[in-house]
Amino acid sequence: MSHESLPKFKYHPNPIATGSVERSDVKCVCCGQARGFVYTGPVYSVENYEDCICPWCIADGSAHEKLEASFHDESGVGGGGEWDEVPGEVVEEVAWRTPGGIIRICGGRLPRDPGRNTPGRRREFESAREDRNVLHSRIRWQT
Repeated sequence: MSHESLPKFKYHPNPIATGSVERSDVKCVCCGQARGFVYTGPVYSVENYEDCICPWCIADGSAHEKLEASFHDESGVGGGGEWDEVPGEVVEEVAWRTPGGIIRICGGRLPRDPGRNTPGRRREFESAREDRNVLHSRIRWQT
């Protein structure tokens, strides 16, 4: 298993903090490599690809191309009509080349886990809230 640096995602800058990517020795179903991390968020596809796609295959678009997978609902990118229309290139980058999961956080309140309500866990949630705000502002203003 290699330990490469995670790819950068413009619209999801910290997928580990949001729980969308976790350390794992699982081989990626797309590239066949075990790279030290696996995507754990939602996958929109005909087949079930739960916890078996590496972040690199999401970032370079190969998971979308080879597996016909999306990681966000394309119709949900852009604020549901409350904002200006989002350009198609941005919708494709978010839906096809950005780890999902942040949508769970963007939907409103952060997850609550009273059994694990420690200072470290609260910092994790605050980091996720910051990621959510960055995502919203980038989708809205960076085209």
